[in-house]
Amino acid sequence: MKNFFGFCEDRNETDGAPFIIRSVGEKLQKDKDGNAAALEKIRRKSTLPVWLSVVKWILLFFFVIVLISTLRAGFRTAWHNAPGLLIAAGASVILWLALFLYGKYRGRNAKTAEAQQAMTASQRTEDESEKQLLIPEYAMPTDVLAFSYYTKKGKPRRRGTLMAEYILFETQMFREGDMLCFTDLTDVYGIPVSEITAITQRKKRVSATGWNKLAQPDDPAFKPYRIAFNNYGVLFMPPCAVTIRRGEEEYELLLAPYEAEKVCGLCGIPLTEETKEEKK
Repeated sequence: MKNFFGFCEDRNETDGAPFIIRSVGEKLQKDKDGNAAALEKIRRKSTLPVWLSVVKWILLFFFVIVLISTLRAGFRTAWHNAPGLLIAAGASVILWLALFLYGKYRGRNAKTAEAQQAMTASQRTEDESEKQLLIPEYAMPTDVLAFSYYTKKGKPRRRGTLMAEYILFETQMFREGDMLCFTDLTDVYGIPVSEITAITQRKKRVSATGWNKLAQPDDPAFKPYRIAFNNYGVLFMPPCAVTIRRGEEEYELLLAPYEAEKVCGLCGIPLTEETKEEKK
């Protein structure tokens, strides 16, 4: 089964490409790519490199472990038994603070005039994309689960993100005639409702990055959806799966669990719970 938003690097397209019904013009696409590159450059300049972020969390974790052990044993006992460990814990706090301040310093790059110009240009191309793609005002922001992969010796090899299987990716979803549509502001994917065979709530959680909501994952509003996360920003959630059959090909479009009600409402197809047989 193909993942609808599985992006094949070899072909430079998603596996759902056969469902594309319209795309932005070539000139606008070049402008969008240029803006994306500019924003990515600013993001790299305004945030800590991934390896330094990992070091920062390791330092904090190490300090907390030593602190708990010291409080249990008492400072005098801990100092008598392992003075080097206490000194290392103190050094880890200093290094953590240095990385924290360095991160704040780099964060100023996101507020420069160059950054503001890039964001304005990006918003302008998004507005133009909505016009070209004929996206209706009633389109709803909808989070899908996407990933990239490449082929090696004829077999797909997933290129996972740091500690996660998927990326939480915001699309716009709407109904157009007899089609359920999704757009990433580059292409519009039209799925005939007649080709949707089931909408299923999975039980097993998958991992993802890219939380894009104002409320945090532990907000009470998301409690019914069994969403968990760790200190590295990795999310764990049971996806909602839209199964599509076109000819001999079968696809699955995975959405965040809190999107199930919206997609079922647009399709008029009830949500079913995953059975033990399906889970296997």
